[in-house]
Amino acid sequence: MRSLHLAESQPELITGRRFKSALELTGFWRSLGFDLNCVQMTPGELEGSVLVERASCLTLVSIKCNQSLLVQGQRNPRVVAFCLENTPQMDMHRVWGDPIPPNSLHGFCTGLTEAFFQTTPGSHLSIGLIPIEHIKSLVELDPSGSFMEAFETSNTAVLPAADFQRIRALLQITQPKPNQTGNQLTLDLLEAQLLETFSDQHDAHLGLAPSPHRHALIRELVRFAFENSTSSLTLNQVCRSIFTSSTTITVSCREVFGVGPMNLLKWVRLQQVQYVLQSRVRMESMGYTSIQDVAVHYGFRSRNHFARDYRQLFGEAPKKTLLRAAA
Repeated sequence: MRSLHLAESQPELITGRRFKSALELTGFWRSLGFDLNCVQMTPGELEGSVLVERASCLTLVSIKCNQSLLVQGQRNPRVVAFCLENTPQMDMHRVWGDPIPPNSLHGFCTGLTEAFFQTTPGSHLSIGLIPIEHIKSLVELDPSGSFMEAFETSNTAVLPAADFQRIRALLQITQPKPNQTGNQLTLDLLEAQLLETFSDQHDAHLGLAPSPHRHALIRELVRFAFENSTSSLTLNQVCRSIFTSSTTITVSCREVFGVGPMNLLKWVRLQQVQYVLQSRVRMESMGYTSIQDVAVHYGFRSRNHFARDYRQLFGEAPKKTLLRAAA
């Protein structure tokens, strides 16, 4: 993940990165306390960027990517996340397997320990992260108790258009003005807007939080794919490992992702190869000097099949990835 050039007048609290692979984004999430796995779900060269503003009790995150990404794993239990899509590009967006409606806010349920969502190519996510203890401190400002109840029982809110636009504006990362100190004003305004939006008297439609058991099999498949990314397994071997039938896992996977389970596992292994090829240091740390060495490590025995699949997913030959790393 390469640093973006930031203007000299910009304070250190704003940082930016570009990423060329889903695994680079995985590393970014871990820097924020989230243990999330990311998978590229559409073919082609990946181009993405991340911008982060940290100040006071609010962290703002902006993520743009030209490919669809699947994100699954453990949330940071110390923060509450408020996530929205800025663009109309939502055809492939899914939160816990469900399409998202316009003007919706997601990810804020305090009762969920996992995250499970997919984005659309060309998406631009804005995310606000607020410490959960800070959110709880706002309870005294809401005598009805509806504020915290919403976060305990819901993970998605469909908002009136005006409310959505106000929250969206507050979640944007903007160039700070001279003598501006942090984003305390943004935090205060966001808190006020959230209290108003999630009050009993307001017209937000709250959806029930998804059951942790829903799509448990699919989430287990994603976890299994990363834990076994050095092995080329058959469908029967996968089914025995996660205790399901080939029909059940195939139907479930196609229903949620539009592809079969073996494609998903292969994409995860290809992304592991890509991540290693993007850095000579990573290759050397593994003791490998050639593309074929890395491919074999991740279970690709056929040179031709590997090169074809790699090119189809990433839009370039593995050799080009390696040459870029050496540049």
